[in-house]
Amino acid sequence: MKGQKMSRVNDKKKDRDMKKELFLATQLCMSCKFCTPVCPLYSGWLTDSATGRMQSLHYALKQGKAFNDEKLRDVLYACTTCGHCEYRCKSLSQAVKVTDIVKKARRMFVKAGKGPMPVHKVMIENLKAKGNPLGEPAHKRKSEYPSTFQKKDHAETLVFFGCVTSYQDFETIPSTFQIMEGAHIDFTALEVEEYCCGYIAHLVGEEEDFEKCKEMNMKSVSKIGPKQLVTTCAGCFRTFKELYPEGAFNGVPIVHIVQYMEDLIRDGKIRFKSLPAQKVIYHDPCDLGRHLGVFEPPRNILKQIQGVELIEFESNRYNAECGGGGGGYKAVNVEKSLEVASKRVEAAARAGAEVILSACPSCKRNLQLAAELGQQERKWKIQVMDITEFVAQAMRED
Repeated sequence: MKGQKMSRVNDKKKDRDMKKELFLATQLCMSCKFCTPVCPLYSGWLTDSATGRMQSLHYALKQGKAFNDEKLRDVLYACTTCGHCEYRCKSLSQAVKVTDIVKKARRMFVKAGKGPMPVHKVMIENLKAKGNPLGEPAHKRKSEYPSTFQKKDHAETLVFFGCVTSYQDFETIPSTFQIMEGAHIDFTALEVEEYCCGYIAHLVGEEEDFEKCKEMNMKSVSKIGPKQLVTTCAGCFRTFKELYPEGAFNGVPIVHIVQYMEDLIRDGKIRFKSLPAQKVIYHDPCDLGRHLGVFEPPRNILKQIQGVELIEFESNRYNAECGGGGGGYKAVNVEKSLEVASKRVEAAARAGAEVILSACPSCKRNLQLAAELGQQERKWKIQVMDITEFVAQAMRED
């Protein structure tokens, strides 16, 4: 009983400390509104921007009613956590860590029993029951694996595909296999033993479930004992790099597939044939680009392929506009999420692109849906692909 009482006292202290931390952090937001124009969800209402979210949280904390306020909860879950506001703030103002504040506040809503959003609760229940937020059976993770694939007990390279790639993409997995086999890499994948990286649980504030994901993945990766871990998903990559403990996989280096392919090209393990002339534009995923600074590897890869004219979005690299699929937001508002993606596709079409490439399954899926919708409405004709698909098509067979 005494231990339980002490635990409750400690929890209350942690909550008070967190509220104080959030109050002081949001106080740095000076209402300058420099970040407002770059928020992908801004539609005229201040609460549809980082400034509005920070001010709403600040005043609710001041009044002592923050985490029982469902309207405030809805405001804070209406964020893609793209970080564009932070980059603008870092350039011009106080460098308010908006995405960290949003995620910590969401965690507090969960602790108060008011979060996450109902649709997220379903995703978390799926995660607990099936090992992925989509509620798909484990055996479907290998649906797009080549029939000849045999999982190895040990390999130099372990490829981690992630949930969106495994269950909602039909091209990235076979393309990755083609690249690895064509480069004669000793590799394997976890197949049905792969478990969600936990990013969605972290994003919506369900930290206990995120911890379980960490434990599952650290165990399964360590069992293979690879010399490097390669992921095709920007979200998984950021999760492993930033959210898992340093050295989580026995110190195994973690790389994104764009970094890995760049090295393979440099080492002469991937060579390209000439492709028909085409204008290609690369979309920087927020997790891979703005948050982790990986910009040049995909561009360096594409510059090696004859026939490709690499063009740029007007807003690229740190200033790249969000594709609308991150932060758990798409599950909350599919229509608005597609509206954000449509603006990005429109920008690509305006730049003259015939193909949009990305390195994130969530970005690819959202941009693909927007591109198909615009094509039905005769607005544009443009193809959306993952960069692994494009590389696999361009590889020369020796």
